[in-house]
Amino acid sequence: MNRFEVWKLKEHVCTACGEDLEEDDFRVYHRNGDEDDNDPDNVDLVCPDCYDKMDKTARGETEDVLLEIEEDMPDATRERKTLEYLRRSAE
Repeated sequence: MNRFEVWKLKEHVCTACGEDLEEDDFRVYHRNGDEDDNDPDNVDLVCPDCYDKMDKTARGETEDVLLEIEEDMPDATRERKTLEYLRRSAE
């Protein structure tokens, strides 16, 4: 899966802040840290600002929150999941 396919699949929205992302201005976040693993369940889109602010050492905490949300809200819209991620991350 290439970057454009990821952008389209993930509805061109930043997972961290919910901002719409331009086709040429986003980063791909690999949940498991393996940048060669482009499985749709392993990739998220983030804006450059959020990507730069991510603490790579906190990847496990971020992943735990994302997994909890997927389990708690499997049928929720991406926007609702983003809002829930922001709410839980702020706690």
